[in-house]
Amino acid sequence: MKRHGLLIEQFERLGFTFLPGQKINTITKSYFVCNESRGTNVEAFIAVRYLSRTQRYEFDFGFNSPAIRSFFLDQMPNFSSEMKSAIDQMNRERPYCWFTLPIIWESINYRLNLNTKESDLMNLFSGSLKSFTEQVLLPVRLEKNLLDVYLSDLPPFEWKLSTSYFARFCEIAYLASCTKSGLELAERRLSEQYRAMQASDLYGAELGESFFQKLVEFIQEHR
Repeated sequence: MKRHGLLIEQFERLGFTFLPGQKINTITKSYFVCNESRGTNVEAFIAVRYLSRTQRYEFDFGFNSPAIRSFFLDQMPNFSSEMKSAIDQMNRERPYCWFTLPIIWESINYRLNLNTKESDLMNLFSGSLKSFTEQVLLPVRLEKNLLDVYLSDLPPFEWKLSTSYFARFCEIAYLASCTKSGLELAERRLSEQYRAMQASDLYGAELGESFFQKLVEFIQEHR
């Protein structure tokens, strides 16, 4: 923990809380929740993973909607076995945030070298990372805002950077059903991205393309 103490301290100064019971390591992502987003419809997170081989940090960001997570948890017994398996795996491996994206500046996945001078680290947290929090994370507070984010293909929300297409489509299905908007664009995104999902997604690769329409119908029936 001492090795990562400065990083944790700077996140706290920026207004993030390091969620309890975690360690910054090479195996899993560890999450910081933005205090200003707590208690809102959409919570903002930044995830950190330590890359020991290169002695660097990897930053991702993401959003969590308590309403979405509660719905999928409550309805687990009613999903098909394939859906239950995929969602259960996500819940185990991503306990706080199903969907994350890499933080990107100037089209480069951001990596922070541990040998960076303390002053440079503090400049990051008072400069680029502070601006990113204020301009990208904090404005997303309502379900309609979140749906716009998930349907977008503009930086920093490009689909080619998705860490889970399946997670993104699960959340889109719920949000589109709630807001009664975006379904046409969502179906177009599915058509565009389904092959990438099949090829690379850890959770939804085994699902047929019809899973999304079935999921939308299920949500509309059970909400």
